[in-house]
Amino acid sequence: METKDEKMKTSKGKKPRSTARPTSTPNKKQDGKSLAKNTSKPKKTTTSVPKPTDIDKTIPKTKDNSSNTIITVLIIALLALVMFNQYNIAQIGSELSAPTTSSAAVAQVQLSGDPLQDAINVAIPTGTPEIYGNEIGVSFDDPIASLDILDSYDRRALAIDFNTMTDEQKQRYIYVGQRTTCEYCCGATSNVFKDGRPACGCAHSAAMRGVAKYIITEHGAEYTDDQIITEMNRWKALFFPKQTIQKVLAAQQETGQLDASALNDLPGMVGGC
Repeated sequence: METKDEKMKTSKGKKPRSTARPTSTPNKKQDGKSLAKNTSKPKKTTTSVPKPTDIDKTIPKTKDNSSNTIITVLIIALLALVMFNQYNIAQIGSELSAPTTSSAAVAQVQLSGDPLQDAINVAIPTGTPEIYGNEIGVSFDDPIASLDILDSYDRRALAIDFNTMTDEQKQRYIYVGQRTTCEYCCGATSNVFKDGRPACGCAHSAAMRGVAKYIITEHGAEYTDDQIITEMNRWKALFFPKQTIQKVLAAQQETGQLDASALNDLPGMVGGC
């Protein structure tokens, strides 16, 4: 039997058994691959750098744009003002009350920039009327002699009898005769009644009827009804220049650009009544 001391010696010579599990040794191959992956160079990220010309295009030119906008607005405002003034003046060419646009004579007037003088130039006709002027010997530059000639086509030697007109001519004559009048002389509301009879006996009204009769019977196909009314009103403006320009002043007094004192130089009526 072993003694106690022998057992103790034996136990001292033996190494104690380890209970810990051995740790796995790393795989050098795998570690090498991982390391290679981790140490690979990062990809270069490229950013597009705009060219100087591209930068110039993208930068808004606020100063130039603002200047262009201001200039455009000023041009539009100026054109609107000019068109407004010329429109008002052109309306006088058709005597304001006539259902017609500006006549050919109005369109040919060269505006001077002086609102009052332009209104006179547009409203008061000059020269010889186209088509019929030379035929019957009338001129806007000789209102008194022309007044007598036109009067004669209504009620004197050259009178065109209403009863000799065709039905169509009668209808046109009544139509235009009722849409304008010699209101400054006798206060009539039309030049003819509904049956074609004269509504006013003054020479100015007779002259207006005379020009209407002549145009309708001799050049009816060359004039519209509105154009005939315009011709009648042009002669009325010539016979009553002061009253005509007063209409111009009344229509444009809001602009503050017209001087009413110039009316003192215009005659109130041309020719006898």
